[in-house]
Amino acid sequence: MRASRIFPAPLPASLLLFLALLVPAVAHAEFNLSGQVMRVLGPDTIEVRGPGEVLYRVHLRGTTPGDPGHPAAFETETRLISDLVGRHVTLKNVTGSGTQLEAVVHYGQEDFNRELIEDGMLRFDEETAEPGLVYDYTTAEDKARLKAIGVWRPMEPRETPPPPALPAHPLAEPEGGWQFRPAAPGS
Repeated sequence: MRASRIFPAPLPASLLLFLALLVPAVAHAEFNLSGQVMRVLGPDTIEVRGPGEVLYRVHLRGTTPGDPGHPAAFETETRLISDLVGRHVTLKNVTGSGTQLEAVVHYGQEDFNRELIEDGMLRFDEETAEPGLVYDYTTAEDKARLKAIGVWRPMEPRETPPPPALPAHPLAEPEGGWQFRPAAPGS
């Protein structure tokens, strides 16, 4: 039996090159998805029930929260709950795999991610941003920074209370000092 009948003929180089270029494009393809916001998981993350009752964890693409102790972090979560939970949204420019996604959230016609950045609720993150939205998001962040709102609002310095007084050590000198009594006779 000849070897050419056992192994298939090699693929032409041009076809191999085409397949090599196609695979990374498919792996990073962006798509749109619609669903209902079920709950808020953090200042920049929501849970969306999509088609087939699948729950997706969605990071708001192009955003990052401010400092965790900053009051704006709580305000952002409160705003996400009041504006999005229970509502139908469209996730645009979705990336990620499985149930872990990054997307630009649209409620109605508005880019909700940009709106949160402009209101100072979140910071702009160029690493995760959609390339076509970098200018819009940078401009929105500059507006919030100039107004000193949200995450750009200075935090009030907190007074640190003095530490509580420690109890006296059992071998510490008594308040009146040490008192010595004469020894008993015969000791």
